[in-house]
Amino acid sequence: MKILLITALCISSFFCFSQSKKINVEVGYIEFVHVSFLNTYGRSYSTLFADNTASVYKKYGAEVSEGQSFDKNDSRFVEMSKKKFHNNYMKTDLLNKKMLFFGSLTRHDVLVEDIYPDLLWTITEEQKVIADYACLKATVSYRGRDWTAWFTPEIPLAVGPWKLHGLPGLILEASDATGECTYKAITVAFNDNSILHSDFTKLVKTKNKKPMTYRQFLKDRIEALDNINKKLDMENPNVISADVKVPPFGLELKYEWEE
Repeated sequence: MKILLITALCISSFFCFSQSKKINVEVGYIEFVHVSFLNTYGRSYSTLFADNTASVYKKYGAEVSEGQSFDKNDSRFVEMSKKKFHNNYMKTDLLNKKMLFFGSLTRHDVLVEDIYPDLLWTITEEQKVIADYACLKATVSYRGRDWTAWFTPEIPLAVGPWKLHGLPGLILEASDATGECTYKAITVAFNDNSILHSDFTKLVKTKNKKPMTYRQFLKDRIEALDNINKKLDMENPNVISADVKVPPFGLELKYEWEE
């Protein structure tokens, strides 16, 4: 009964605030990734620009380490990461239920539309404080990973890092059950950024004006990588490469059309 009351209060306060008060926020996250079968760690910095209707997620360059993880919240890393940006934008349109991003196919960028997920979150009664904000714990399964997120109803925006959204409050921290993927907010500021009011499709020069589907993008990317490997084999006929089966890795492990 207690958890139902907490959930009801969260949702009611979310709708009251989101409809009556305009909120603009800029959040800095550090993403940590562990590729266990390679014993490799990676981290990257990203910025989330959001208001009551949409968010734009801007991800910067990553750095990789073999055999050991990184120190947390390294400000020097953030400054270095900002210098390594390459057109990595993602937009979540809450009103029109659309998700767009720019992807790379070998030498050119393309505009891609992903399936907008209505994530079925389960909100628990667990609480903790993150960056001075009271947060509640929520869980969801999405594309092969079981995610735990901590969101704050004190900032009633239904957004978060990457593709995570749909909670009655801003997501400040998220991690998957394996510990391979983690997002941590390190800065929260109430700023209005012009990127939210710009034509997202024109942020990056692409060959396609109409967005391609995510499924087609993944197919084209695999074909592009296969072509590169075939070219390398032709240029180096005396080199024998081992046929190694690579286990699934990355933020997404399976897709709706594979089920």
